[in-house]
Amino acid sequence: MNLEDVQDLLTEASAFDGRMVTEETVASWHRLLRNLDAAQAMQAMRTHFETEDRRLMPVHVIQGVKKLRADLMGNYQGPGLSVVMPQADPDNVMAYLREGLALRSQAGDGVASNVLELEKGIGRMPNYMVSRETTAMVVACRDPDCKAIPGRQCRTKRGDTRAPHSERVDDFLVWKEGKDQYSA
Repeated sequence: MNLEDVQDLLTEASAFDGRMVTEETVASWHRLLRNLDAAQAMQAMRTHFETEDRRLMPVHVIQGVKKLRADLMGNYQGPGLSVVMPQADPDNVMAYLREGLALRSQAGDGVASNVLELEKGIGRMPNYMVSRETTAMVVACRDPDCKAIPGRQCRTKRGDTRAPHSERVDDFLVWKEGKDQYSA
């Protein structure tokens, strides 16, 4: 917010609480509100007067903007869901998370797509990602009763999870050996 934005906010607030808007007041409020988005601050001020009968203070505007941004981010459909996906390679976890957080921040600014689903997966890796290159789960299971796809655990005939079948472990070792040849 610039000084003019703060003056507009205080001028509108004065209609509700009768405050005097002086240059000193505007300058003091500006020191506290300068990092806020003007439209969000104005909305926070209006919401304050819709729900409170107390005089507006800078803390009310700051808390209102935080709540507004949290609501916007809570309705953001993000990485791992269908609308917005980071362009970073998911194997580069830090870049993927950094971009996902940037998209979420844009949602708080009201820039990104908003839907009714909270972004839940960022910062958490599914089990198949953790085991991706360290266990036999990276390859499909050839056992005729199992046929587990990559990333899924082997199962018994009854459907219970179990340790990887020996064929899967053998295939994993071959895959790992071939991968190591190319990464050296």
